[in-house]
Amino acid sequence: MVKIENKRQGEYLLLGGAILGGGGGGSVQEGRKALEWALEVGPVTLIAPQELPGDTIVATVALVGPPSTRQSYPRPEIFARAWQKLQANYPDEISGVITNENGGYASINGFCQAAAYGLKLVDCPCNGRAHPLGLMGSMGLHREEDFLSWQAAVGPGDKELSFRGNIKRGSQMVLEMAESQQAMIAVARNPVQLSYARAHGAPGALEQAYRLGYEVAAGVPLGGMEAARIAVRFLRGSFIGPGRVEKMERDQRGGFDLGSAFISGLEAEAVFCNEFITLGQGDSNRAVFPDLITMFDMKTGWPVAAGELETGQEVVVITAPQEQLILGDGGKDRELIKELESVLNNYLGRKIHLKKGE
Repeated sequence: MVKIENKRQGEYLLLGGAILGGGGGGSVQEGRKALEWALEVGPVTLIAPQELPGDTIVATVALVGPPSTRQSYPRPEIFARAWQKLQANYPDEISGVITNENGGYASINGFCQAAAYGLKLVDCPCNGRAHPLGLMGSMGLHREEDFLSWQAAVGPGDKELSFRGNIKRGSQMVLEMAESQQAMIAVARNPVQLSYARAHGAPGALEQAYRLGYEVAAGVPLGGMEAARIAVRFLRGSFIGPGRVEKMERDQRGGFDLGSAFISGLEAEAVFCNEFITLGQGDSNRAVFPDLITMFDMKTGWPVAAGELETGQEVVVITAPQEQLILGDGGKDRELIKELESVLNNYLGRKIHLKKGE
């Protein structure tokens, strides 16, 4: 159990979440705003999933859309409204909230809803790292033939969506909403029993983010090199090294941030779809999703989101193998990884292989 009572403790979770975001998972700056809003109501306690009955109904909250959007992120009240719409439509009481993933914003998904409605904030994310496809945050529910998905989404201009039906169709509708508005959408979705989330999600992943952030915070004032080295030790990953961002390509397509960045000094290319998906050097991939690829800003010591990366920026690159992450079923699903590969190939116009060494 982790209790977040003040901004300093919240910063540990934001920092660790941003590292595990792997370039995605939303804006840290926007995450701070939501965290402050929640803490004004009172302290937030992350409850370990084993501390609650298995039949407790929990639902997932998420941000969907291109992280580099110039639209404002949804206000905390918008997240609360999406939750309210889901609960109003769903026939049973939803007493717990879980986030879809870790990330610079995503790790505190659920704080505002828990504060507004007195919900139990459960440390059982759908995934312990950030992921680009909505179904990767569904804990394998898309493979359950009889599962009825309930979803609610609220976007800019108070545009709202309520859905009940096939989970794949619902996820696609939310993504289309984000694409049409070129904005991040607040989503509440997929109520399930906690026993399912424990078995197919990523229990303990928020505590991992908090502990990681606590350790790395000591290195942040010393810059990106030290912060990166601490993160590598914690995650038992690889220190790739420092470099400068060159030949930056980024576009919003299909509700995603898609593109690539060449890192001079490392002679490496990072391809991203919201998150960093591959890191190639020479003719081979050093890391591929769901391996973690994270870049730290050399000066600030903080992780850099793919949507905020700039040409000429000096960064430090690290990777961590998927075995050191806490992944839910969606993050390990080979069919979804093939779908991600197809998205990259279609939008980037070149063959991307999500296999190491290719």
